This record gives sequence, C-alpha cells and structure tokens, in this order.
Amino acid sequence: MREHLDGSKKGQHDEGAAGRRTDGGAAPTADLAARRHTLIGLQSAAGNAAVAGVVQRWDWRDVVDPLGVTSALGGIVGFVMAGGVDQGQFKRDIYAARHRPIWRAEWDAWGHAVCGTCSAGLGGEGHAWLFGSGAEHLSELLRVLGIRGHDSFREDSFNQAVGRGIARRTGMGASAPELIRACTQAYLAGQMLVGPAREDAWLPWLGDREFFEIRRHEGKYWVANHAGPLSGSPAEWVEAVDPGERGMAQGSGRRPGTPIPAG
Repeated sequence: MREHLDGSKKGQHDEGAAGRRTDGGAAPTADLAARRHTLIGLQSAAGNAAVAGVVQRWDWRDVVDPLGVTSALGGIVGFVMAGGVDQGQFKRDIYAARHRPIWRAEWDAWGHAVCGTCSAGLGGEGHAWLFGSGAEHLSELLRVLGIRGHDSFREDSFNQAVGRGIARRTGMGASAPELIRACTQAYLAGQMLVGPAREDAWLPWLGDREFFEIRRHEGKYWVANHAGPLSGSPAEWVEAVDPGERGMAQGSGRRPGTPIPAG
C-alpha cells in the first residue's frame, strides 16, 4: 500500500511539476506542501496503527487485575499441562494424524501456544502478551550475552500469539482442557510455526514424555521403530520425516537401504 502510494504520487507530481517549473527550475511551493502533507499523513497513520496494536491487546480483566496475577497463574497452568498432563495426548494425536515420529520442536510449538492461550483465557490478554513477549525478549538477551542458546524467537512469539487468539475466539468461561484441545486442533490445521531444532523425535513406544535421538544416514534422518536393543538392521529404523515449518508433513514409511552404523 505504501509503495503504491509513494510510486504513483511521486510519478504524478514529477510529471505535473515538469510542466509547471519556472525558468529557475524550482518546484511550486504548493506541490512541496502537498508532498509534506502526504508524508505527515502516512507517518500519523503508522503511529496510530502501532498504538492501536498495543491498546487492543488489553481487556477489562487486565484493568480489574492490574498486576496480571490471573494471567501469570494461567501461564503456569499452561506450562504444567503442556509439559506434563497433556504432553502425551498431544503427541499421540499428532502421530495418529501424521503417521510419523513427532519432533520435540513440534511439541515446543504447541506448548508455547498452550501457555499463551491459558494465560489469556484464565487472565487478561494484555498481561498474557506482556509476560509472553517479555520471556522471549529475555531469552534473546541471554542469547546475545552468550549465556544460553535461543534460535526460535520468531516461532515462539508467533505461537504464543496463536494461543492468545484461540482464547479470544473461545471466549470467557472456557476451561483449560478446552483451550488445550483447541490448540491441538490449530496445530493440526497448520496454524503454528515449528522451530528449527531437529535433535530428537518421539514415538508411541517410547512413553509419553520420552524422546529418541535421531540418526543421520544416507542423507536422511532415522529413528528406531521399536523399543529395546537395536542393531543397525534397516528393518529396525524408519524415516524421521522433517515436519516442515507448519508441521503438516506426512510420514513416508521409508527404511534405510543399508545398515546404520552402531553409535
């Protein structure tokens, strides 16, 4: 929109000014004033949009609870349920739909949405945004200082916003389990972003909270297709398909063509 306005306006003014220039080549004062007015209008619109974007995050619950206690408690509830109570159910649901190993990064994407939706659903959306955004910026600061790694700021922030949006659409009165199920459905619909980490994956026979380290072989990722002792036999391994940015990839069922070396 801005590019179109700038381009078209500039072309119109330049063409018109060329026919109205004085011998000294100076553009008319009225033309300069019009340009200045357009620029001020664009700046004002951008500023108003930025302010509106912040203001609209807040609702009456943020006013009633100015410290955001309920939002903080909601975020804690979401953290506990995503990390423990509902973690296994999410992975089993996604495995049933995708027919492939589920990456830790997929669970992490869903978990951020769960924290965002519980924080905004049980408390106010403004404080949910403030706490979630603050946590991600703190992680970025720690990364810059070399204290810890953090390579998913974009995805985490996006998924928290997805969770807050779910809470807004669901409305007041929704229970935490209802909000969490809505997050799972949103993930299945490809509404979240999967972060870049591809270190390990989950399979049903590993237990609800266990992940298995993937192996790189023949230019692909592989994960064991059963529990217990493993040899390098191709029959014991299945491709750990990369889920893609939206987690929509389906399993291939492929096995390696040659034995996977031990270790």
